[in-house]
Amino acid sequence: MNIKAVFCDIDGTLLNSQKEITASTKLGIQDLQSKNIKFVLVSARCPSQIYSIIQDNFKICPIISHNGAIIFDENKKIIYQEGITHQKATEIINFIEENNLDLVWNLFSFDDWITPNRSHPKIQLDEQALKTVSTEGQINSLLKDQVYHSIMLICNPNEIIEIRDKIANKFPDLSVYRSSKEFIDIMVNGVNKAAAVSQLCDLWNIDVKDTMAFGDNYNDCEMLETVGIGVVMGNAPDDMKKRFSEVTLDNNNDGISFALKKFKIID
Repeated sequence: MNIKAVFCDIDGTLLNSQKEITASTKLGIQDLQSKNIKFVLVSARCPSQIYSIIQDNFKICPIISHNGAIIFDENKKIIYQEGITHQKATEIINFIEENNLDLVWNLFSFDDWITPNRSHPKIQLDEQALKTVSTEGQINSLLKDQVYHSIMLICNPNEIIEIRDKIANKFPDLSVYRSSKEFIDIMVNGVNKAAAVSQLCDLWNIDVKDTMAFGDNYNDCEMLETVGIGVVMGNAPDDMKKRFSEVTLDNNNDGISFALKKFKIID
């Protein structure tokens, strides 16, 4: 198979447990880029957080941010964006609070991050890991003309399925994804990593089946199903590893470079 583009999730995939890129993975991706194979980072992260990783490790490349809500080309130009309106965000947060759902909400707009509880342990960990700072605020502090590219919910893991179902049933016009044991991501309906991958392939006139993708969690599944070779990391949930035929080593043991070599995409 002649792979023309590789799409790669970041947390749990590109980065190891220490939030670092292993030497073998870095060399593998640099080799990929030297062969003029397009490389794209795909993440729920804010744009600046993704660019900081590229700056320190790779040639500049296109990125897909906020799980597909924003696409930037290799010149950092926005070629697509879709967001949740202030009115809709207000409806979602009011619903959460009126139903006393066991979670902490987080709103993202480009690089802005708003949450009602900066002291939450998960938020403090994310601020440290992502080297960014959230802004503490409530629904009445939101700007009425603001567009939010994603809403991330940090949930009680024992109630996450129930929480996801309640929100999805209440707001059928939104995409409501469980992205890990504790996180739910909410975007405009139709916005996801797979749709963003397809948009870039159309732009480049590349058959999506001539592409490859790496991921480790539930919000990667549609992307992995869309591309020609969808590779699941060894640290992914067991049900994901059963769902896909290609499973590589985990993110602490050079799973990306191992798979790139297996398929003879790099030497």
